Amino acid sequence: MAQPQGREQQEEEWNPKRARPRAVDLETPLHRLLTIVEDMIYYAISAVLVVATAALLVSASIQWVGSLGVDLRAGTLTLLDNVLLVMMLVEILSTISISLRQHVLAPQQFLIIGLIAAVRRMLVITAEQTELLHEPETFQLLLWELLLLGVLVIVLSSAIYLLHKVPERSEAGRGRND
Repeated sequence: MAQPQGREQQEEEWNPKRARPRAVDLETPLHRLLTIVEDMIYYAISAVLVVATAALLVSASIQWVGSLGVDLRAGTLTLLDNVLLVMMLVEILSTISISLRQHVLAPQQFLIIGLIAAVRRMLVITAEQTELLHEPETFQLLLWELLLLGVLVIVLSSAIYLLHKVPERSEAGRGRND
Protein backbone atom coordinates (compact mmCIF):
# COMPACT_ATOMS: atom_id res chain seq x y z
CA MET A 1 0.00 0.00 0.00
CA ALA A 2 1.40 3.38 -0.99
CA GLN A 3 2.30 5.84 1.73
CA PRO A 4 0.27 9.09 1.66
CA GLN A 5 2.37 11.97 0.50
CA GLY A 6 3.33 14.59 3.05
CA ARG A 7 2.39 18.24 2.65
CA GLU A 8 5.94 19.14 1.61
CA GLN A 9 5.93 16.61 -1.21
CA GLN A 10 2.52 17.78 -2.41
CA GLU A 11 3.66 21.40 -2.53
CA GLU A 12 6.72 20.45 -4.56
CA GLU A 13 4.55 18.96 -7.31
CA TRP A 14 3.41 21.22 -10.10
CA ASN A 15 0.23 23.04 -9.22
CA PRO A 16 -1.54 24.95 -12.03
CA LYS A 17 -2.92 27.49 -9.55
CA ARG A 18 0.58 28.38 -8.37
CA ALA A 19 2.21 28.28 -11.79
CA ARG A 20 3.54 31.62 -12.91
CA PRO A 21 2.83 32.82 -16.43
CA ARG A 22 5.78 32.74 -18.76
CA ALA A 23 7.58 36.02 -19.15
CA VAL A 24 6.96 37.62 -22.50
CA ASP A 25 10.17 38.43 -24.35
CA LEU A 26 10.22 42.22 -24.23
CA GLU A 27 13.81 42.61 -25.34
CA THR A 28 12.85 43.85 -28.76
CA PRO A 29 14.64 46.79 -30.36
CA LEU A 30 11.58 48.97 -29.76
CA HIS A 31 11.52 48.05 -26.06
CA ARG A 32 15.22 48.80 -25.69
CA LEU A 33 14.75 52.16 -27.44
CA LEU A 34 11.81 53.07 -25.20
CA THR A 35 13.82 52.10 -22.11
CA ILE A 36 16.71 54.32 -23.22
CA VAL A 37 14.35 57.24 -23.92
CA GLU A 38 12.67 56.76 -20.54
CA ASP A 39 16.06 56.73 -18.80
CA MET A 40 17.16 59.88 -20.65
CA ILE A 41 13.98 61.67 -19.55
CA TYR A 42 14.58 60.59 -15.95
CA TYR A 43 18.19 61.84 -16.15
CA ALA A 44 16.99 65.20 -17.50
CA ILE A 45 14.38 65.51 -14.75
CA SER A 46 17.04 64.60 -12.18
CA ALA A 47 19.41 67.27 -13.49
CA VAL A 48 16.70 69.92 -13.30
CA LEU A 49 15.75 68.84 -9.77
CA VAL A 50 19.38 68.89 -8.60
CA VAL A 51 19.83 72.44 -9.91
CA ALA A 52 16.50 73.55 -8.41
CA THR A 53 17.35 71.96 -5.05
CA ALA A 54 20.77 73.61 -4.92
CA ALA A 55 19.31 76.99 -5.92
CA LEU A 56 16.58 76.67 -3.29
CA LEU A 57 19.12 75.86 -0.58
CA VAL A 58 21.31 78.82 -1.53
CA SER A 59 18.33 81.16 -1.78
CA ALA A 60 16.91 80.01 1.57
CA SER A 61 20.27 80.48 3.26
CA ILE A 62 20.68 83.99 1.83
CA GLN A 63 17.14 84.94 2.88
CA TRP A 64 17.69 83.58 6.39
CA VAL A 65 20.97 85.46 6.83
CA GLY A 66 19.22 88.61 5.59
CA SER A 67 16.45 88.16 8.14
CA LEU A 68 18.84 87.96 11.11
CA GLY A 69 18.68 91.67 11.80
CA VAL A 70 15.06 92.20 10.78
CA ASP A 71 12.61 89.42 11.70
CA LEU A 72 14.29 86.22 12.85
CA ARG A 73 11.00 84.39 13.43
CA ALA A 74 9.71 84.97 9.92
CA GLY A 75 13.12 84.21 8.43
CA THR A 76 13.40 80.96 10.35
CA LEU A 77 9.89 79.96 9.32
CA THR A 78 10.77 80.58 5.69
CA LEU A 79 14.01 78.63 6.13
CA LEU A 80 12.16 75.68 7.66
CA ASP A 81 9.59 75.73 4.86
CA ASN A 82 12.32 75.77 2.23
CA VAL A 83 14.36 73.02 3.94
CA LEU A 84 11.29 70.75 4.04
CA LEU A 85 10.70 71.51 0.35
CA VAL A 86 14.32 70.51 -0.30
CA MET A 87 13.68 67.26 1.56
CA MET A 88 10.71 66.58 -0.71
CA LEU A 89 12.86 67.24 -3.78
CA VAL A 90 15.54 64.89 -2.45
CA GLU A 91 12.93 62.15 -1.95
CA ILE A 92 11.72 62.69 -5.51
CA LEU A 93 15.33 62.34 -6.68
CA SER A 94 15.61 59.15 -4.67
CA THR A 95 12.45 57.82 -6.33
CA ILE A 96 13.87 58.61 -9.76
CA SER A 97 17.15 56.91 -8.82
CA ILE A 98 15.30 53.74 -7.79
CA SER A 99 13.29 53.88 -10.99
CA LEU A 100 16.47 54.15 -13.06
CA ARG A 101 18.14 51.23 -11.27
CA GLN A 102 15.23 48.84 -10.97
CA HIS A 103 12.74 50.17 -13.54
CA VAL A 104 9.95 50.06 -10.95
CA LEU A 105 8.15 52.75 -9.02
CA ALA A 106 8.51 52.26 -5.28
CA PRO A 107 5.28 53.22 -3.49
CA GLN A 108 7.09 53.79 -0.20
CA GLN A 109 8.97 56.75 -1.69
CA PHE A 110 5.73 58.47 -2.70
CA LEU A 111 4.32 57.91 0.77
CA ILE A 112 7.41 59.52 2.29
CA ILE A 113 7.05 62.52 -0.02
CA GLY A 114 3.40 62.85 1.02
CA LEU A 115 4.35 62.56 4.68
CA ILE A 116 6.97 65.31 4.38
CA ALA A 117 4.48 67.52 2.52
CA ALA A 118 1.83 67.03 5.22
CA VAL A 119 4.28 67.75 8.05
CA ARG A 120 5.58 70.79 6.15
CA ARG A 121 2.06 72.21 5.85
CA MET A 122 1.33 71.48 9.52
CA LEU A 123 4.46 73.35 10.60
CA VAL A 124 3.62 76.34 8.43
CA ILE A 125 0.05 76.49 9.80
CA THR A 126 1.16 76.27 13.42
CA ALA A 127 3.85 78.89 12.91
CA GLU A 128 1.39 81.31 11.30
CA GLN A 129 -1.47 80.72 13.75
CA THR A 130 -0.69 83.78 15.90
CA GLU A 131 -1.35 86.04 12.94
CA LEU A 132 -4.73 84.38 12.29
CA LEU A 133 -6.14 84.58 15.82
CA HIS A 134 -7.92 87.82 14.88
CA GLU A 135 -9.84 86.07 12.05
CA PRO A 136 -12.00 83.38 13.73
CA GLU A 137 -13.43 81.90 10.52
CA THR A 138 -10.01 81.44 8.91
CA PHE A 139 -8.58 80.13 12.15
CA GLN A 140 -11.36 77.53 12.42
CA LEU A 141 -10.74 76.39 8.85
CA LEU A 142 -7.03 76.02 9.60
CA LEU A 143 -7.84 73.93 12.68
CA TRP A 144 -9.88 71.59 10.48
CA GLU A 145 -6.99 71.47 8.03
CA LEU A 146 -4.62 70.59 10.88
CA LEU A 147 -6.95 67.81 11.99
CA LEU A 148 -7.13 66.36 8.48
CA LEU A 149 -3.35 66.67 8.07
CA GLY A 150 -2.88 64.87 11.39
CA VAL A 151 -5.09 62.02 10.18
CA LEU A 152 -3.16 61.98 6.90
CA VAL A 153 0.17 61.73 8.76
CA ILE A 154 -1.15 58.76 10.74
CA VAL A 155 -2.46 57.03 7.60
CA LEU A 156 0.75 57.64 5.62
CA SER A 157 2.94 56.51 8.52
CA SER A 158 0.86 53.36 8.91
CA ALA A 159 1.11 52.64 5.19
CA ILE A 160 4.90 53.09 5.27
CA TYR A 161 5.10 50.77 8.27
CA LEU A 162 2.94 48.13 6.57
CA LEU A 163 4.93 48.34 3.34
CA HIS A 164 8.10 47.87 5.36
CA LYS A 165 6.72 44.85 7.24
CA VAL A 166 4.86 43.00 4.46
CA PRO A 167 7.93 42.11 2.31
CA GLU A 168 9.64 40.61 5.38
CA ARG A 169 6.69 38.29 5.97
CA SER A 170 6.34 37.28 2.33
CA GLU A 171 10.08 36.56 2.01
CA ALA A 172 9.98 34.45 5.16
CA GLY A 173 6.93 32.60 3.86
CA ARG A 174 8.57 31.93 0.51
CA GLY A 175 11.61 30.47 2.16
CA ARG A 176 9.52 27.81 3.92
CA ASN A 177 7.42 26.84 0.89
CA ASP A 178 10.11 26.79 -1.78
